[in-house]
Amino acid sequence: MFFRRRNRDLDDEIRAHLEMSARDRVQRGQSPSDAHLSALNEFGSEALVREITRGMWGWAWVERRAQDLRYAARQLRANPGFAAAAILTLALGIGANSAIFSVVNAVLLNSLPFPDSSRLVWAWGRFPGSNQAAVSPQEFQVYRAENHSFQRFGAFFVLAPAAQNWSLRGEARQLQGSMVTADFFEALGQSPLLGRGFTREDERADSPRGVVLSYRLWQEAYGGDPNVTGRTARMETTPVTIIGVMPASIDFPSGSDFWFPTPLLSKGLQNRRAHCLRAVGLLKPSVSIEQAQSDLNAISQRLAAQYPESNRGWSLRLEPLQEAIVGPSRPALLLLLGAVGLVLLIACVNIANLLLARYGARHREIAIRMSIGAGRGRILGQLLTESLLLAVVAGASALLIAWWGVNLVRGFGPQSIPRLQEVRLDARVLGFTALVSVITAVFFGLAPAWLATLASPVAGLREDSRAGGSRRRHALGAALVVGETALSICLLVGASLLIQSLVRTLHAPPGFTARGVVETKLLLSSRDRADKVRLLRRVDEAVRALPGVQAVGGISELPLNHEFNDTFFTIVEHPPRNPDDLNDEDFRSVTPGYFQAMGIPLLRGRVFDDRDGASSAPVVLVDEPFVRRYFPHEDPLGKHIRLSEAAEIVGVVGGVRNHSLRQPPRPTIYLAFAQGNPDNLHLLVRGTADAAALAGPIRRIVAAEDPDLALAVFRPMDGVLAESASTQRFDTLLLGLFATLALALAVAGVYGVFSYLVTQQTHQIGLRMALGAQPGRVLRLFLARGLRLAGLGAALGLVAAFFLTGALTSELYQVQPRDPLTYASAALVLIVVAMAACSIPAHRAMRVDPLAALRCD
Repeated sequence: MFFRRRNRDLDDEIRAHLEMSARDRVQRGQSPSDAHLSALNEFGSEALVREITRGMWGWAWVERRAQDLRYAARQLRANPGFAAAAILTLALGIGANSAIFSVVNAVLLNSLPFPDSSRLVWAWGRFPGSNQAAVSPQEFQVYRAENHSFQRFGAFFVLAPAAQNWSLRGEARQLQGSMVTADFFEALGQSPLLGRGFTREDERADSPRGVVLSYRLWQEAYGGDPNVTGRTARMETTPVTIIGVMPASIDFPSGSDFWFPTPLLSKGLQNRRAHCLRAVGLLKPSVSIEQAQSDLNAISQRLAAQYPESNRGWSLRLEPLQEAIVGPSRPALLLLLGAVGLVLLIACVNIANLLLARYGARHREIAIRMSIGAGRGRILGQLLTESLLLAVVAGASALLIAWWGVNLVRGFGPQSIPRLQEVRLDARVLGFTALVSVITAVFFGLAPAWLATLASPVAGLREDSRAGGSRRRHALGAALVVGETALSICLLVGASLLIQSLVRTLHAPPGFTARGVVETKLLLSSRDRADKVRLLRRVDEAVRALPGVQAVGGISELPLNHEFNDTFFTIVEHPPRNPDDLNDEDFRSVTPGYFQAMGIPLLRGRVFDDRDGASSAPVVLVDEPFVRRYFPHEDPLGKHIRLSEAAEIVGVVGGVRNHSLRQPPRPTIYLAFAQGNPDNLHLLVRGTADAAALAGPIRRIVAAEDPDLALAVFRPMDGVLAESASTQRFDTLLLGLFATLALALAVAGVYGVFSYLVTQQTHQIGLRMALGAQPGRVLRLFLARGLRLAGLGAALGLVAAFFLTGALTSELYQVQPRDPLTYASAALVLIVVAMAACSIPAHRAMRVDPLAALRCD
């Protein structure tokens, strides 16, 4: 019996041999322990026997798990309703988590698609007014030449990519070009697929002479011709030679169709105050970002001492390139990941409630198995196997939901999220899904399974099939209802706050009237000022004559279109104490009809007209925020602003939100288009016709004036306005969807628990009603219990939301993260729907027949 006790799974022949050998040795006078040891030595070393035994134990464990798995599958097939509800609930929770994690993975976790991306840094310009400025070409050349920390140091134009007119196969097109320096591609670790990149010699030209094509443009315009290098194209009116083609792996700056070299010797790039380049560097392998920062600080100090009028207070601030690109998206993405995590928790709580009811119905089965010898661990393992099988099937189904969600995000997500098109279900996302499936199996299955094994087998066999172990199950079920109610409150409060914020954002007055206005973009860099004025005057007259057109205007930088331009200035009547103390505000060039086309009100003075030509005295308009800041107690009309020369203020217009609907209008200076010289102009047309009806005639008018002048796509200003809030709309939509799903799961959980209670307490209800209890009293009893649970869950949820919603502060506009009315409304909504959910089984309890209930056993 010694060997039988050590391992019941040993092969009968081996066990019989060992026991016979031990008995013979005892008969010969050996002690039992010596006899057993000698028998083991005779059969083989103890290590060998232990290895054989371990293998047999492992095989037996595998057989038991396979048996548990087969039994779990039979249980699910026998209860298809339970299986479908559990799998669908978990698949929604896991699938939503996998979809959002795939976005977080692609945007935040995956390295940038460049070699040595961990050594790539972004060099921001820093001065007292900003730490995310650009650097002037003059400064860039000094930093590039004198640093000792970078293997490569390049830069690109701050507004890259920018549209350029190209003539391709006799057709004028607008393409997105990026101006870059030598070493830019090398810093990113990219080599041309064909031809070459840019050298320092390319920078010495006054204007670009060579261009490098993107892989996309090479395929679309040249059919992937391998002999494309050396061909001539026309950019604006300048002939350029195609010197190379970049591989498809590079799209930086995003959306670039081609790249051209920075003409560092051109007149416009000689001003040290013209901060127009973004610097990108590749650190040497042995240099840390802190060492490089110290190196650049020393150069900044030398520049400040040498050029105090332009470089005092200026320096460069290094930041990892990945953080510079994706950092602004991090808070919103982590917020969504946390929200979808709460949805999964609620789904797990729901499944735990379903399992609780299911194990309650199976208490006789469990009691019988325990009474014939099954241990608690054996029963617990079987029940956890069932939970694991549910989670595995749900995880496989969740991949379909995640795949659909990823496609939805890629197709409808805002373009402000960087690397959005890189989102996919890769190996890391699949691993995350598998891990979440296993963790949720343990999470939602452990407590109900453990509770199911606590009951005494004898008591379980005596108990009524509907009341067995009910007290513990009811307590755990109530706790789970409270928990999922609390979690749902957190999501409801967060979604309510974001919805209010989005509504207020969309209703923020932009300062112009978007309805009825369409816009397109003209590129005018190849023309001199007089030619631009003549062209626009003819186009303005022809477009104004079209049927349904009410007003026509133009502006250099379109509001809410991520276009920025500012200028340094002083006020002649209020000169600064220090000549180097310059003001800096937004700056735009506009045509005379712009304010009428956009519906921007004139508050004082006049707008621009034909009197304000290139040879006339310089004049400007300012907006109301400008007056409030610089002329708070005096009339600005007749005062003078010194730009390159003094210009008289002739009018005051309403303020416009140029940068964001969430930012109040900034002080803005408007210069007459005929007195400025912008390279680009947004043409705005107000009329009764839609964009599609106006696009064709306007294109024909422009083509008649200049066949090489391309127009961008026509967009309604309503669309530009909506696009400016696309990120907030996307975040709100997702969080609202998660909150709705959480509310639905919470309602289903409350309904399930109270349905289970009615089923388990049918006998008690019948007894109460037989003793004279009225159906209404039974109803109030269940509703009161539901109200207590929902109220407790709401209270706990409000406390949790009070601490969690602080993370929403940066995402909210004109809404306090701890708004009492929002909290109260969310709690009221949840309590009302919870009471509605429990009222259905409560009404069923009222209709219980006392005699039938008393006969139930």
